Amino acid sequence: MAQGEQRSEIESSNNQSTSAVDHGEEMSTVIPKGASTPPALPLWLAEIISAKKDEQPKNNYDLNVKRVCKCKIQRVPPILRETESSRDCYEPLMISLGPFHHGKPKLQQMEKLKITMMQRFIDGTRRSAEVVYAKFLEVARNAKTEYYVSEPEENSINDDRFLRILFMDLCFVIQFIHAGMDWHEYGFTKMKSHEIAFVQRDLFLLENQLPFPVLKALMMLRFSEDEFFEIIKRFISDIITIRPKRASWHQRMQTLLLRKKQSSELTDRAIEIVRDVCADYEPVHLLHALQMQLVHTKKMTPNSGQGEIWYSYRSVTELKAAGVHFRPRGRSSRLTDIKFESHLIYGVLSLRPMVIDDQAKARFLNLCAFEALPDAPDDLGITSYLCFLDSAEDVKELRSKGILFNFLGSDQQVADMFNDITDRLVPNLDAYTQVKSAIEKHYNSRVRTWIAQFLHEHFSSPWTVLGLVLALFAIALSIIQTYYQFHPPT
Repeated sequence: MAQGEQRSEIESSNNQSTSAVDHGEEMSTVIPKGASTPPALPLWLAEIISAKKDEQPKNNYDLNVKRVCKCKIQRVPPILRETESSRDCYEPLMISLGPFHHGKPKLQQMEKLKITMMQRFIDGTRRSAEVVYAKFLEVARNAKTEYYVSEPEENSINDDRFLRILFMDLCFVIQFIHAGMDWHEYGFTKMKSHEIAFVQRDLFLLENQLPFPVLKALMMLRFSEDEFFEIIKRFISDIITIRPKRASWHQRMQTLLLRKKQSSELTDRAIEIVRDVCADYEPVHLLHALQMQLVHTKKMTPNSGQGEIWYSYRSVTELKAAGVHFRPRGRSSRLTDIKFESHLIYGVLSLRPMVIDDQAKARFLNLCAFEALPDAPDDLGITSYLCFLDSAEDVKELRSKGILFNFLGSDQQVADMFNDITDRLVPNLDAYTQVKSAIEKHYNSRVRTWIAQFLHEHFSSPWTVLGLVLALFAIALSIIQTYYQFHPPT
């Protein structure tokens, strides 16, 4: 009976503590003597636990979708901005889009053009300005808090001014994207070629993004849904395979052939890719749309039965020495479409061709910065892919195989660019598990490695082949001479 009375007193004490927490009353934590049950939580910890339980989704799939949908437009993480060599890659050169860089003196040149492009877009919709702006307000009235993570500087912008900035910038972007399909529009804007290139660069900066749902709603005033997907696909594809300036005729022909080949093979698939991506969830902004077109999220997750395999880092040079050959994978629009085939004495690693120009560093840095955001998708597809390249020899090998089109400078410059990009970035260890598993098994095969090393050392160039033939011929002559010394002819 004494034990029962003690247990009832303890339960009564705990119930009173819980009731006090529910009513917001602070109370000290008291541990009853001889009690086996844990003490009541303090008020601050109980509130945190309760809030987290309310926010927690029902399953992992919901967690992934919600994290993607809740990702907001925000500034580059400070840890990435601290890199001195890459700091300028996050700053716009020609135009400010959104609130983060609005009002900077060096970007005022394009403000007058925004007014012209806004009027051009409204005229193209064949609707009144009142109707267009009313449609804009339907989806953008709460855009400041719904789509942006604002700093104190942006919070000082009142709602009316914020909506004005957003509306004018969206009209400019839509008209600029449309001009990419019709060069007469570029002529109307009187923009020079270097201004067009800089605007294309600035459109894919993390801090220069605009809400994709609002962009889509305004574009649907002028284009149908099929036209919308086609325009976005073409614009992003042209950015990825953009023709660099000041290139030699040979480099121009290489880029032209690459673009024609990709256009003929991917025209039917690219729209379906954009449709499939947007069917699962809409991108947050254009930079996110570019990332989703380059990354296949299903290839970023680990496969069952392969979690115990350890993958050591293999550079391009190491893989080549182990008998792995590199080939461009033409029928692909995604960086993650990597394929490895292991044969008897060699392997073939197929990668998507990639153009490296003066805008590539800024583009990849901002893609990696987006993947590094706390509420961004966890795939890290771009970061994991770029960590594959390490030295100038790696760049030289991929360039010679038609995988890298180097319009930036020397191979060392490209290697330094990739090293700068991947500085302070950690790749996804679960990315490309099937490919890494196949490469690891091929690399760890001693027979294949020995054969590959022998072929690489003695058949990598005509001079080594000639040297091997001469050495074998000399050995044969020595054997014949020795034989006839002991067995002279009769």
